[in-house]
Amino acid sequence: MAESSSSGVGHELRRVATPPMQSKGGARHCESDSLVDSALVRAHIYASVFWLLYLIVGGGLLVALKFTWPDFLSHTPALGWGRLRYVHTQTVAYGWFINVFFAATYYMVPKLTNVRLASGRAAWFCFFYYNTCIVIGTIALLSGQNLGVEWMEYPSYVNIMIIPAFAVLAYNFFLAYARSRERNLYVSSWYLMAFVAWALLNWIMGGLVPAYVAPGIAGAAIGGLFIHDLVGLIVTPVATATIYYLLPVLTRRPIYSHSLSLLGFWSLAFFYPLAGVHHYYYSPIPMWAQYIAQGTSVMLLFTVYTVVYNVYKTMQGRWTEVADNIPLRWLLAGVVFYLMVCTQGPLQSLLLEQPLIHFSDWVIGHSHMALLGFGSFVMMAFIHFAWPRIGGRALNRTLCEWSFWLTFVGSTWMFIDLWIGGLMEGYYWGYGYPWYVSIVALKGVWMIRTLSGVVVLAGFILIAVNLWRSRPLSGAAGTPLAQAA
Repeated sequence: MAESSSSGVGHELRRVATPPMQSKGGARHCESDSLVDSALVRAHIYASVFWLLYLIVGGGLLVALKFTWPDFLSHTPALGWGRLRYVHTQTVAYGWFINVFFAATYYMVPKLTNVRLASGRAAWFCFFYYNTCIVIGTIALLSGQNLGVEWMEYPSYVNIMIIPAFAVLAYNFFLAYARSRERNLYVSSWYLMAFVAWALLNWIMGGLVPAYVAPGIAGAAIGGLFIHDLVGLIVTPVATATIYYLLPVLTRRPIYSHSLSLLGFWSLAFFYPLAGVHHYYYSPIPMWAQYIAQGTSVMLLFTVYTVVYNVYKTMQGRWTEVADNIPLRWLLAGVVFYLMVCTQGPLQSLLLEQPLIHFSDWVIGHSHMALLGFGSFVMMAFIHFAWPRIGGRALNRTLCEWSFWLTFVGSTWMFIDLWIGGLMEGYYWGYGYPWYVSIVALKGVWMIRTLSGVVVLAGFILIAVNLWRSRPLSGAAGTPLAQAA
């Protein structure tokens, strides 16, 4: 039986979940809600999609091409593999994800608290200031400046510049909850509060500690924690909050078990921070730390299964809606990728498996499934859900279908290709073949990776075109629309 956290959750879901209504004349009208700063949410969505396209064209595709043609654009230092790889990773994390996370937070928090942002001006300043920091950081990386900490490559001055942006988010966020009269917190609020707190703490840990406080082996261990916590304590909380927010809206029923969702939240909070050392197995880092990382990594199976089981039970009797409901399709595809990547992750963290896959393309496939598969698909569900509501703009149904299937097929193709390549590398290295033998053997794998990236890029371009060309919802009944519910 579906379980509610309180009597207030049903009221809260009715308040936040009302979809655009169909009038007698056939026209659809956008929900009127003065709580959400629609222009601010739209601005962050536009920025996130811009950075998403830039990271694929300016980073991902060029980096992938250099695996097959190493001399491609090699005479220009700014377009060398190393600098482009930094641009690719930084842009996916801080250009695409953080911008769309700002958008989701600015949309969901006023709905969950029934309170407007404390300072719209501060939020708008944060939008321009933060994206200016990303531009400065990208230029710095292309010019050869970097901190040397994986996934925290921006120079120190850029990392320090970004901290006030998270502080403004925290101010707007926690003040909204302090002013709210809602007596009980829905589970999405728990995850969003954790995101805001962990994002600021992780940024300080990754940007300052490895480089200045604890260099060497200790810094490498902390860097491993940061790499893992970036996914588990920044991407995962917002994506999971979005799942729990959208699923009741799109299915018009409460989540199966609120208690189970909170168990999943607390298991994430307790187990995930200690798992990052598994990035440095068989290194000079003490073995006791590696054993702890192995144990906590396996415990994360419980975390993901609470989410997936909740989704499965909530969806019972509603599976046929996936065919017509575009946001629900993106959401469930992201949940499937979440199940796969978080089953794969704990199992591949076992010390016995590491000699085969460590440092191989298998790990690259795993990380792409986490960020491109799980995180990006869930946030695309949010964009397709929110866009008609924040601007009264209809998305073209045909473009929605093409963009989903191109992105889904291209992404799946890429993951499988990288896993095959990783197993091939592990075989060659394990049997003592010279390193260049594996390079020659994987040329075909890397070519397929590039082609799959082109397919994903085509899907994202269609999303951008669809958002840009979206039309007012007050048109004729036949206006193609990405149905949200």
